[in-house]
Amino acid sequence: LLGARVFDLPCVGRGVRPALEMTGNVVTLPPTAAREMSHGVVVVRNTSKRRTETFEFVVPESASHVLRVSPHVGTLGPGEGARVRVEFCPEDPTPPTPEPEPEPEPELDEDGNPIEKPEGEGEGGEGEGTDPEADPDAPPAEEETPPTPEPEPEPTPEPEAPQEPKRDVWRIPVFIKAATSASTDNSSSFDPEDPEASDDDDEWVGHPTMVQHVEVRAVTRGSSVVVDNLREVKGSKELTYDLDFGHVAVGDRVVKSIQLRNLANTSVNVGMSAPDHEGVFTALTAFRPLDPLGDLEVKLAFQPGRCHSFYEIISLKTSLRTIRIAARGEGISPALDVTPADVVDCGDAVPGDCKNTTLTLTNPTAFPQRWRAEIRDAVSHGNTSRFPFTFSPSGGVIAANESVTVTLSFTPDRAGYPYGTETMFRGTVCVVVPGLVGAETRRELRARCWADGAFIVGADCDDGAPDVIDAVIDTVGLRSGLREPPVRAPYESIVLTLPGPIRPGGSASASLAVGSVKDADGKGSNAEFSFAAFEPDDAGKGWSVDEGSGSVPAGERKTVTFTFAY
Repeated sequence: LLGARVFDLPCVGRGVRPALEMTGNVVTLPPTAAREMSHGVVVVRNTSKRRTETFEFVVPESASHVLRVSPHVGTLGPGEGARVRVEFCPEDPTPPTPEPEPEPEPELDEDGNPIEKPEGEGEGGEGEGTDPEADPDAPPAEEETPPTPEPEPEPTPEPEAPQEPKRDVWRIPVFIKAATSASTDNSSSFDPEDPEASDDDDEWVGHPTMVQHVEVRAVTRGSSVVVDNLREVKGSKELTYDLDFGHVAVGDRVVKSIQLRNLANTSVNVGMSAPDHEGVFTALTAFRPLDPLGDLEVKLAFQPGRCHSFYEIISLKTSLRTIRIAARGEGISPALDVTPADVVDCGDAVPGDCKNTTLTLTNPTAFPQRWRAEIRDAVSHGNTSRFPFTFSPSGGVIAANESVTVTLSFTPDRAGYPYGTETMFRGTVCVVVPGLVGAETRRELRARCWADGAFIVGADCDDGAPDVIDAVIDTVGLRSGLREPPVRAPYESIVLTLPGPIRPGGSASASLAVGSVKDADGKGSNAEFSFAAFEPDDAGKGWSVDEGSGSVPAGERKTVTFTFAY
């Protein structure tokens, strides 16, 4: 074409190894449901012996909301490598926008013009449903009530149709740049005539920025497995449900459930990732396939072994998707203060009366804790199996740094024995707090029921009368058997022992209390008492009483002291 001239153009080229080598330029991710995380791995390695390289993965803008590369930048020295994780988390599909309802067409007359309705017609105004010829004084006609239609049975939910998988392919550019060399030699220059260069072509330093590509292939599939009883964790891109066990005492165990529901028309296999090695969270469910439109209750237990806040992500793996459960709980060491600190005394009553006393439970800790109250080893003198002691409330939860008042009611149906003692009805009040050191707080329980409104108390304690056996009642109020009430003696015999020994010239004293019962309404009568005077011979030996007779107001006691001077 140019006078048949031939031009010789010398071309020089050089083949070099890639700046960085990757295990694969194609990452194929498994089928992933919406808001589920799947990932692939690319290993980037610098095979050079002297060159330091810097890389950067740049995710395209169209995929930045579903793809993430970590780490996306890095520097590799000679012979170093890095493991790069490509994560894919598709978003929830946008629900379709419902079509607007069509506006009703106006009615037209014969000429095609819209018909204008008078005001109030069809809108509940005046004149609606009225007859102009009707008598205004006539009583209004009764309106017939239309029959109530029978409720239609709820339709059986149909399985969701499987969604068509969505396939996406992205090319992620990887920019590679040589790091600045600290050496001052001319190794960054290239001489094609240098015969020794072919022996060191992989050490070409100072190359321009190079670009390689990683292709990511992803498939988004539909999922029909949902959790019904847990709420989602706010702000989590990946679908995660919150399972909060709250504060649990060390050594105690709390069980909660996860309710799975399958909306698909296919059976789904269910499994779970292994809980943590500490054994704090434990799965209690034997997993089985989830039937179409079926439910499965997965039970998870939390049992802390120390005071600590525990948090773990547990994965429920199904053949349609993986469900993340954020299980959390806190192990605590509870404490409880109970008032009164020694004896719980329900007071004096008569048969059929009701006496109330209160206990104050205080939670001194910074977390709520559960409690329950019960009475153990109770001795009752009632005629039936009805338990005379009742708590209100008998259990609950005390908020942090708060107190609760518990009322203990005493409602006897028969007078107790022996006469004159403080512990006719007795037992032990137990306040149980899970995980509390010692497990429970105990207080002695006392109560008395007198046949009459006046009584004497303070004599020597006798554990029982010889003709009647005490009935022990368990914690649920069951008695070993019924019994007939004993015949009341014409008088009561009590024993009062003075402390001794008494030496010549010394004396000793002991006291009794005379009281009068006040009923639940605060009413009662004064008790009149009179002790017979000592015989002259006994008085001569040193016996005396400070107050031989007197009166006691209702609900009070008066102390009478007996003295012996030797």
